Amino acid sequence: MAVAADRGHHFSKPIRDRIVLVEGHGVEGDAHAGAFVRHRYLARRQPRMDNLRQVHLIPSELFASLLKAGFRVGAGDLGENITTAGLNLERLPLGTLVELGPATIELTGLRTPCVLIDRFRTGTMSQRSD
Repeated sequence: MAVAADRGHHFSKPIRDRIVLVEGHGVEGDAHAGAFVRHRYLARRQPRMDNLRQVHLIPSELFASLLKAGFRVGAGDLGENITTAGLNLERLPLGTLVELGPATIELTGLRTPCVLIDRFRTGTMSQRSD
């Protein structure tokens, strides 16, 4: 559906016409790319931890459910690099390989929602479907 990247550590990422996925690195030019963890909270505590969050995916279907609850959220708004359609990402097992055009990525885990989501749109965290 959409791709996004940002060199800075901002909550939302601007939509791009294209992104380049680099094996073992992530999205070229994105703040979260690299072999070691780039999430600011984790990097302060364990800077040499493997980066399992090189590419963030979010299903576009999440935006529709949030809209029903009164929250207008679009591609890139929640910091994802790739907005998918028709993939139930939460139900796919870890290790699943997803083909994205010429690239294949491995799902390594679910993104842990944090307090920044509520700073983006107050009340959004209460819409989580754990």
